[in-house]
Amino acid sequence: MHLKKNKVAFVDLSYQKGGTQKTFLYHILNFKKLQGYIYARERSIFKYYEEEILDRKFKLVLTSNDAPFERAVKIGKLKILKPSGLYLHLSLLHFLTKHFMPDINILVGSALFSNVYAYILSKLKGIGFIAHLNDVDLISSKRLFILEQAKMIIVISEFQKNELIDKGIKNRNIHVVYPPLPHMPHILYRDPKSTPTIGFVGRLSPEKGIHIFLNLLEERHDLRGVIAGDLKREPLDFYSKISARIKTLEQSGRLEYMGFVNDISDVLRKINILIYPSIVKEGFGRTILESLLAGIPVIGSNMGAIPEVLNGIPYTKIVSPTLYEFNNAIDTLLSQKIKPLDIRKAVLKQFPLEKSSGKLERLLMEYTT
Repeated sequence: MHLKKNKVAFVDLSYQKGGTQKTFLYHILNFKKLQGYIYARERSIFKYYEEEILDRKFKLVLTSNDAPFERAVKIGKLKILKPSGLYLHLSLLHFLTKHFMPDINILVGSALFSNVYAYILSKLKGIGFIAHLNDVDLISSKRLFILEQAKMIIVISEFQKNELIDKGIKNRNIHVVYPPLPHMPHILYRDPKSTPTIGFVGRLSPEKGIHIFLNLLEERHDLRGVIAGDLKREPLDFYSKISARIKTLEQSGRLEYMGFVNDISDVLRKINILIYPSIVKEGFGRTILESLLAGIPVIGSNMGAIPEVLNGIPYTKIVSPTLYEFNNAIDTLLSQKIKPLDIRKAVLKQFPLEKSSGKLERLLMEYTT
């Protein structure tokens, strides 16, 4: 008797506990009928929600972080050479094939190499492949081949969809599904007499514009700052400089560095304004959405989908990623009497979040039933 195939498998083998993993996680926690598997690394965010994932009829399958290649790199005894990179990719592909479940009917990849892994596994097992793009890192003429093979492409913004079309994608089965949230944030009200506090949430890397945020704090002694996110350790020169600047600001009492946080509300309750100074094209900007729903004003750079998220929302500013423009935007917002509830109402009108996971679930169930 043949086993009926009716489940989906999400493949996310990325390192960072970032937006891509959260998008998959929150969709799964919101699903009503869909069942399946998640293939991920031990260091992923999924392991913190294993019980909730199981409650939703999904099984979490984790690969070890202790591959010899990665362990050697971590202690600095092995240079990253192409053969070593090949070994790592083959190790992860072996993990996927070894733990593949026979009732899987469709594979959903995420971002860069996870989409590649999902595609290769789909060819090996003779099942369908769906590409999911949380960022724009796979949208290049050299990488369109993988997306062309997908039965369907899921993107998280109209900006991403237009980027694919502009790059010449032939696969036009593209659907925009906005990122979900695990729950509706509480409306947060700050004491107007307290020192204005700006916040940065995300990976502390050059492309995210952490240097712009630190420039603001170093120049303006009328502000305090809060930072949440992992500090990228490469390149080493960048890491050393950013670490030193953060330490100096912490010692002055004008900055709180929280590291990685699971719950963004821990950050939002401390700040007046979220600063999103990305200098690269963003696929969406989940942090922006969560902040706005909590009634927190946002200043974002005019990169990628950020204007798509902020456009039409009161008490927000879209600026070029420069110190001068962020400074002016901060002054403008601090001069206004912010009405948090008005921000939330505008966001919910523009992004009906209760429909997001339902839309993805319906799309995926077309391939699993």
